[in-house]
Amino acid sequence: MFSRIRGRFTYANVALTLALVFAMSGGAYAAKRYLITSTKQISPKVLKALSGAPGPAGPEGRAGAPGLAGKDGANGKDGAAGTPGESVSVKSVPTKVAACSQQGGAEFRIGSGTPAFACNGNPAETPKALPLGQTETGAWGYSGALPTTAISFPIPLAAPLTGLQVHYVTRKEVVEKKAPAACPGSANEPQAVEGNLCVYGQFEAGFSGSPYMFVPGKGPSLAEGGEEGAGTQGVGLLQLVEGTAVGTWAVTAE
Repeated sequence: MFSRIRGRFTYANVALTLALVFAMSGGAYAAKRYLITSTKQISPKVLKALSGAPGPAGPEGRAGAPGLAGKDGANGKDGAAGTPGESVSVKSVPTKVAACSQQGGAEFRIGSGTPAFACNGNPAETPKALPLGQTETGAWGYSGALPTTAISFPIPLAAPLTGLQVHYVTRKEVVEKKAPAACPGSANEPQAVEGNLCVYGQFEAGFSGSPYMFVPGKGPSLAEGGEEGAGTQGVGLLQLVEGTAVGTWAVTAE
């Protein structure tokens, strides 16, 4: 077998085989060393075929770390100076000086301008008699055997009231709406028509009926010169039986 192979080896066959091997190895080496460094080396048709459609947008990335604070800017220019203000002086005004009608107060002056005054008010004066149509109210109460009490008017009436102008209103009369027309209120809201005194009972125990209402100073007994009604300063109340009562009252001037 080896004798037949040796018979085919010639110089030409060996040279041709070596040349073919070197040619193939040299082409492969050249292919590995060829580098594309610019798109100009690629045909435009090939580039167009290689470019694909844009892909979907990716998820939003995490926020970056805060940047460093910038440097402070330069200070601005000073503004123009404001106009000078005016001083205000204050001094008291004594009483018996005409500037405040002799009531006293305070004087205010801006710079050298005209002074302004804050004057005291006139002292409160209690009227000598309850003004026409005005109402004053209060509370009352008594307890015991033959209980007696007096209602004093804070502001006196201009004239006394007769027995027909004073009224005692029980709680039952208010509930049943049987109170006198001159007394449209109640113990919670005492009211009286002009020229009348209305005494409202709020709590009554031990008796029923109205107390005797008389002018103070003349006594409750008619036999002793007592007078039914109310005086300019107030009214007295007398219950002829033992008991307890409390309530309110209202009187309106005419």
